[in-house]
Amino acid sequence: MSLEATLKQWMLQITSPENANRLSSSIGRILSSPSPLQELEKAASNTISNVESIIRKDFSRSNHLGQQIANGVSLITEKMGLGKTIALCVSEILKENRSKACDEDCQPTLVVWLTNPLTKEHNNMELYNTVDSLGIFYDGNQCVDYILSKDSHRVFLILSCSHMNTIPLIWQIPHLLCIYVLCEDPINHEHDSSQQNVSRIYNDENSLMKQLDDDINLHSNVDNTLPMRMLSKNSNEKSCRDLSDEHTSFIWFQLLIEILICMPDTDDAKTEMINECRLCYKNNNSELKKIQDFEKTYCLENTIDWYTKDSFVYRLLNKALRTENIDIIFKFRFFIKNLHHNLILLHEDFIRLLPSPKFTVFRGQHLSGIELKMLLNNIGGFISINSFLSTTSVRNLALPFAGDGSSSPSFESVLFQIECDISKRNKPFGSTNTSESEVLFAIGTVFRIENIGKLEDNNKVWLINLILEDNNENERYMKELIASNMTMINTNPTVESIAKVLSSMGECEKARKYYEMTLQNIPSNDVCKIAHITACIGDCEKDDNVALKTYTEALKLEEQLPNPNRIFIAQLYERMGVTNFKLSNYTEALEFHKKTLQIYQQEKLSPEKHCFALTYYNIGRVYNKLHDKRSALTNLDRSMEILSKSSLLVESDLALVYSETGRVHLSLKEYDQSLMYLEMALDTNNRSPYVTKKSLIARNYYDIGVVLYEKGTDDDKALEAFRNALNIYDKLLSTSPEILAKLHDNIAMIHCRRKKWNQAMQTYTKSCQYRFGEKH
Repeated sequence: MSLEATLKQWMLQITSPENANRLSSSIGRILSSPSPLQELEKAASNTISNVESIIRKDFSRSNHLGQQIANGVSLITEKMGLGKTIALCVSEILKENRSKACDEDCQPTLVVWLTNPLTKEHNNMELYNTVDSLGIFYDGNQCVDYILSKDSHRVFLILSCSHMNTIPLIWQIPHLLCIYVLCEDPINHEHDSSQQNVSRIYNDENSLMKQLDDDINLHSNVDNTLPMRMLSKNSNEKSCRDLSDEHTSFIWFQLLIEILICMPDTDDAKTEMINECRLCYKNNNSELKKIQDFEKTYCLENTIDWYTKDSFVYRLLNKALRTENIDIIFKFRFFIKNLHHNLILLHEDFIRLLPSPKFTVFRGQHLSGIELKMLLNNIGGFISINSFLSTTSVRNLALPFAGDGSSSPSFESVLFQIECDISKRNKPFGSTNTSESEVLFAIGTVFRIENIGKLEDNNKVWLINLILEDNNENERYMKELIASNMTMINTNPTVESIAKVLSSMGECEKARKYYEMTLQNIPSNDVCKIAHITACIGDCEKDDNVALKTYTEALKLEEQLPNPNRIFIAQLYERMGVTNFKLSNYTEALEFHKKTLQIYQQEKLSPEKHCFALTYYNIGRVYNKLHDKRSALTNLDRSMEILSKSSLLVESDLALVYSETGRVHLSLKEYDQSLMYLEMALDTNNRSPYVTKKSLIARNYYDIGVVLYEKGTDDDKALEAFRNALNIYDKLLSTSPEILAKLHDNIAMIHCRRKKWNQAMQTYTKSCQYRFGEKH
């Protein structure tokens, strides 16, 4: 049987026929090449691409299946000289999945012991008290299957030297964090140094157990490391209005926490949190007892005590905040609120008793190598702490928590030294009055990274100097945005407020969940509220046809009221018009938008209101699609006139009007006017803090490129515009292959006009690959 047939037969056993055909046909093309050595390099990239896509897809569905594919591909392609390259590809994918696995919400610790039946019984009581569960095996295959099935655990494996042949099969499993070999003769048994999670070979059980205990504690501490968000130092060099994605995410996370803190108390909030904790520790009797104790003894006054001691509260809340898991954070809302309010009470006493307006605190901890590198690259920039930050005023108390540097480079030992000036405080902080001289800072406290170096008395420990910061322009502006949004939401936020924030973040699926939660709690006789929330659920719907039905349902509910809200009806018409536009139902879209405009006029709203500008814009772009260009420009001009008199809050809307106006002039071959409006749109989008979708800027560059190409006077600038668009679109996961294909078409046409045929052919080939797949 040929290698290709063998490969296909093997692949069919563990993956879909489609994937099996893709992979085997790629290998087959290499083998059947008339000059394999010449074709190998060319075909290798396609093969690797196919292998990588298959592994990524299948590994995300099943770790066990992904490991099989990874091992099989490595073995088979090794015969073709591609083994090393594929191994690197697989290694990167497994590394990526390892990081994903470590971000799961609850990962209990599991120790697996693979030993020999004749080995004496061990006293495992100490292990049982240290970890969540312990598994002892004598059969290698059963042990591997068991480890693969425990992908929600942090797994540590102990094995005897007779089972060392198992290591190559399992060392890359994402949730298998450390492997220890127990052997009486370690000198004659060596392991591959590339297998990074193999600790070393031990001939002394006590030494192994000590290392195991240290590693479990290390990984637990790393799992509970500080949730931080980097705010780039380059942000200070930009306009305060030019917020990057990182700043936008910072704003919405801060806004979410502000809402949770301001939400009124409910009877079920504490119960929700306790149920979540029990679910996470359902197999851990020790933690379940602590949860029961919390349920019986918790009160507002001991909130800080519960957070500052090493318990399930600290670990679960920190992990939810680090991963920004909205659902878990929401379930901890009552505790977050109580802890924040306790801190406010402590804050004033702490400030009053300080002997000086300036003080220094410390925090020791481990950081991953990646996190440390990010900090090193951001000296002079800012970090926002996305959790309650525990520090101490005594350096020697913090230093042991940093470790001794022995875990480098995987985990770095770090001592934070934080300089604080009470005149620059941006969040409450205070002393918890513990023996550790603890000072606790609230969620969202911002620090500037002053400098980073090594400790003078221990060059294995990093010293990171932070300064409590509240005096940079961007920070003040972001706080203004948060305050503004809080005003718009409500003085008494609810679950609906959470949904609004998530919707604004583009998290439509999560927003829909909270809108539906809101809907369940609305009295059945409050038809008006039901109609409003139904409309919001429609806004979160990805399927435009379903969204249209949802809006229609909301409209029926509103119209059955004795005194229906005419403005809300107009807004529903607006939504239905926009949705019909997406569905290319332009005549229906125009009818709905005209109905909207008619209601606004009948209700005698000020013609300068933003709602008129939005409706004129929508009418204008429908007329553009209906090829009535002059009517389109008339309505777009009206929209532009209203928005140009408004504040910063509508700059992103103004950019949309500029863009549409530019496209209308382009269709009329009025290139100079088109270019003027498109460049105005690009400039406005670059200045607006509300532009979170980079696709808008990419579209501006694309349109500018088309104008310059059609005008034919500056191919260099046209090429630059297309490439700028491509750079942005290429990084967006939501970009469709057709958009990338069109961009390559346009770039290829410029190469053709310049008679650069080879570059044109290469670019057209890429276009075909985006449209039809790699095989073309």
